[in-house]
Amino acid sequence: MPHGAILASPIANDALRIDQLLLHRILDCCIDERTNAQETVPAAILLSLAALWLAGAVQVYADYQVRTALALESSRIIASAEPDEFETSNIETEVLAPTTTPAPTLPPGALYADLRSSFDPEIFHPTVREPGPGEHYGGPFMAQNLVQGTNNLALMIRARTRPLSPTMAGLKSRARFGYGRYETIMRPSGEDGIVSSFFTYTGPWSGDPHDEIDIEFVGSRPTHIEFNYFKNGVRGQYARQPLGFDASDSLNLYGYDWLPDQIIWYVNGEEIYRTQTDGSDIPTHAGTLIINAWAGTERMRAWTGPLRFGAEAQADYACLSFTPIGETARSCADQWAESRG
Repeated sequence: MPHGAILASPIANDALRIDQLLLHRILDCCIDERTNAQETVPAAILLSLAALWLAGAVQVYADYQVRTALALESSRIIASAEPDEFETSNIETEVLAPTTTPAPTLPPGALYADLRSSFDPEIFHPTVREPGPGEHYGGPFMAQNLVQGTNNLALMIRARTRPLSPTMAGLKSRARFGYGRYETIMRPSGEDGIVSSFFTYTGPWSGDPHDEIDIEFVGSRPTHIEFNYFKNGVRGQYARQPLGFDASDSLNLYGYDWLPDQIIWYVNGEEIYRTQTDGSDIPTHAGTLIINAWAGTERMRAWTGPLRFGAEAQADYACLSFTPIGETARSCADQWAESRG
């Protein structure tokens, strides 16, 4: 709002009119008393009253500006989110600066996001939602839990006073992607009970069967990586592989090839696992690319272990990319190679 535009606001105008009426009533009262008592109200009192009214008007304007800014920010977040995400009215937001690095030229359908600067809100949006009945997520996802650092995007899990559950963070693509190479540079949380993930997903919310491919880390097992996938809601093979290092210590490159008959997972460019089936259980529906860091419900403790962390836990992400089959495009593997000199 331009300076001096306060009178253009119906809310601010109404509040100021109330203050003006109050001032006039006080002044009228003083004049009546003066007339009846044949006395004159000292000028100092009138000046004090005028000063009080002016201070109130300034506060009304300041409050209006704050409310307007909050309303605009909430509208921006709501407009950028999917309908299923807003199951709570307590939406908190984190404003992230737009990326300033020019995006590389990519072939149709490809994706490359350097998260060392910031994510593009036209390509990604925060996950903002409450967990639904029967879900494994043990708390709400909040946009303010996405924190842009100088070298990565941090996904924060934040404790709250009991009985409130912790808050979590997620980021998802607006577009959906199919067969090809998926990559991320990430450092998962090493806190007990926290899950850090990179995956594609589609399901009933988009009119599709549940198809999903996962890379997951459990904080209590940071020296292992876990793989999972679903087709039409039926779980395929699950695997847990040793890494030979603690993934929570530093950023590393992870990825997978989603092929029509097979899924192959990689760590730092080296194959670590591939599906062992005839390919009939491989997902077929294009999915949204998602990263998140979360704490589970009590029923998830058998897998995640007990939830033990201080005020905060976090997982860091420096890159996300997708390259369709048969295409060549800049990817997280290129960023990883450059960062290692």
